[in-house]
Amino acid sequence: MLGYFLNVYFILSLAVLIPLFIGITEIKIFWRIKEFRLIYNYIIIDALSLIIGTLVALLGHHNIIVGNTFSIVEFLIISLFFIEILRPKKKKTYQIMVCLLTLGLCIRGLSHANTSFDNFSITIKSIIFIFLSITYFSKLMREQIIDNLFAYPNFWFNTGILVYFSSSIIIMAFSNYFFNLSLEAQKILWLIHSFINLICYIIFAIGFYKCKLKQKY
Repeated sequence: MLGYFLNVYFILSLAVLIPLFIGITEIKIFWRIKEFRLIYNYIIIDALSLIIGTLVALLGHHNIIVGNTFSIVEFLIISLFFIEILRPKKKKTYQIMVCLLTLGLCIRGLSHANTSFDNFSITIKSIIFIFLSITYFSKLMREQIIDNLFAYPNFWFNTGILVYFSSSIIIMAFSNYFFNLSLEAQKILWLIHSFINLICYIIFAIGFYKCKLKQKY
């Protein structure tokens, strides 16, 4: 059991605690803003999935079901985040669409084997988020209403999302195929994925740190 906790993959996965703790220090400020609150809820659920997945693995069970479940919740929260920052005219309509799509993912998840990742859903989700991230950056450049991008939390949150999904889409899309590779090859691929997670968590932490009450953007 001690070896599990000393494993480099587990140690790197603890990076989720970085934005979690940074967020706590600024929680009174950003909790009033919905998009900031959504990202922090995402981090909380990510941390919970790590805890649950670890417990399931230590009990000798396959924890892929935890990953598939988190993927569905991840789609819901990040989609709602993009609705908040992109501010479409028919906001309620898009929120209903996201809820219906999430329900569809839940139904697909129930019919999907819990011994493999739902690669198709993960790939489609990644493509959608990459597109929305680029769209948001385009919106910022087009409107030019933010004077200091590096002090703007949404800039960092969107950057974290783009970095993660654009960097890990290949690994996640072919994750089930990678299980058939040699153990050494799997270790290298998941180590890369762990470092991508680390970078993403640091970017999110910067975003939470930038959530200042009197900050001018």
